[in-house]
Amino acid sequence: MFGKPAESSDGSSGESGEREAHARGPEAESKPNPHSGRHGRHQHRLNVLGLPRDATLLDIKSRYRRLVKECHPDLLHQKNELERRQAERRFVEITCAYQELVEHW
Repeated sequence: MFGKPAESSDGSSGESGEREAHARGPEAESKPNPHSGRHGRHQHRLNVLGLPRDATLLDIKSRYRRLVKECHPDLLHQKNELERRQAERRFVEITCAYQELVEHW
């Protein structure tokens, strides 16, 4: 009863595995950890820039420069107020995506 735990066929005790599984919970096996990798957030940022998953740092930089020129607030003097506000929001979104991609590269 209080003796050594029974060993499984591979020579390890089954008790520690049961404790680990219980500590993680039943859904730990099926749900991916959103903080375990950068794939989800990384892919979203690439989508903001309109780039494929296998984009290089050079691709990211050149696409960022091109998109920023299209929606930079200082270059949109002839647009109406609504278009300028939309372009400013897009500019901020592009800039944030670019900064986070380059920072974590």
